[in-house]
Amino acid sequence: MFASRPASRYLTVAACTLLLLAFYQFTLLTTSNYRIPGSPFASKKVKVSVIESKGCHDEVSASYLSALGQLSECNSDVFLAAQRFGIDSIYKLIPGADNRKLVTDDEFRPQYFESQIAAEPDIVLSVTSEYDLIDAKLKPTFAHLLQNTSSILFATVHHGNEWTDDRRFQAVKPWIKAKRLRFITLSNHVTKYMTGIVKHWATKMEVHDVPISTFPPVFTIPTAPIKNEATLRFAMQGDLVVDRRPNRD
Repeated sequence: MFASRPASRYLTVAACTLLLLAFYQFTLLTTSNYRIPGSPFASKKVKVSVIESKGCHDEVSASYLSALGQLSECNSDVFLAAQRFGIDSIYKLIPGADNRKLVTDDEFRPQYFESQIAAEPDIVLSVTSEYDLIDAKLKPTFAHLLQNTSSILFATVHHGNEWTDDRRFQAVKPWIKAKRLRFITLSNHVTKYMTGIVKHWATKMEVHDVPISTFPPVFTIPTAPIKNEATLRFAMQGDLVVDRRPNRD
């Protein structure tokens, strides 16, 4: 979803704040079982790897890039399965293009991160985590990042009910043990639903605090000034029905 600049500025600022606070919090939680990083902002840069392997949820990817792009200290590698409906043109307009590298999800491999130390991300942001984390092609990369870096995993939740599947629990279990996981939902009702899921996991293992935050998928794009127009213009994807399931975005 994108909105006119006045309508969405506060949401974009909130999104930026969320990501920065989350990064600080998770850095403090990094355990001795993994390589301890230096001061996260010692070099004045934060490295983020964004992975979206299903070729969908373009508006969510754009919202993340909009928030990250407004942080001058953030460099991002964005691994995308597809860029649909002309979204590539919008990506070019989103702030931070000079600090953003767009590549395909096929390059999300251990070799990519082994090629140079600068490629190691501080944050791995999974846009389609319900599928990214159980994809056979991507599992070796997530294992590499868990074992050989101090990356923090941000898993976006679209469909909370998918996380009752044991495959997904097993995928995030080692990240939970390492205190390097945060869930990001797109609405408050999914945050509430996921809180119940995590509480259930606590009956299976020692679950440390797993933060769950809500990130409204809203982003701004530069537009010509709107003159003498009292109405608000915006575009929205999806539907709104009274019987919408409480575990969906």
